[in-house]
Amino acid sequence: MRGGVKSFNTKNGYCHIYPDRLEIIRKDAVGWITLFLTKRGYRRAWVLYLLLSIAMVIATMLSISIGNYFLVLFFLLATLLTLGAAWKNRDLSFAPVIQKKNMDKVVYHRAVEGESRATFVVYFKTSEESSKLLRRIIPLPTRTHQGTSLADTAYWMMRDEGWLA
Repeated sequence: MRGGVKSFNTKNGYCHIYPDRLEIIRKDAVGWITLFLTKRGYRRAWVLYLLLSIAMVIATMLSISIGNYFLVLFFLLATLLTLGAAWKNRDLSFAPVIQKKNMDKVVYHRAVEGESRATFVVYFKTSEESSKLLRRIIPLPTRTHQGTSLADTAYWMMRDEGWLA
């Protein structure tokens, strides 16, 4: 079926494999918000981290006003951890469509029983002339009630298309 459209389930939606691109579709409220933000050029992770940091700063100021210095330290530490996480994930993208010509590589991470789920990590550039690599994480579903692994099916689809590194 080389050259046709293949698709597999992800944790919250679907991933369609076309010969020239990947399309990741989320079928929940977060998917609609992501689509809204990415069409306007915002990076969802930065927006969420920024909103959380603003909330922590407001909580810090309220704690100062009531004189609870333990909460002041707690919220300041939480703000620093949130900003650190934003810095660590600065290359994380939630792009719904990734062109094959802009992809650097696709890496498959197997699931660890009871700890993590299988994921694909797609490294790509926003345009051909861009030098900054972004990464898009595609989480795969866990086992079905029949005992078959949907992650294995997705792995073989990506491998058959020649997308895996």
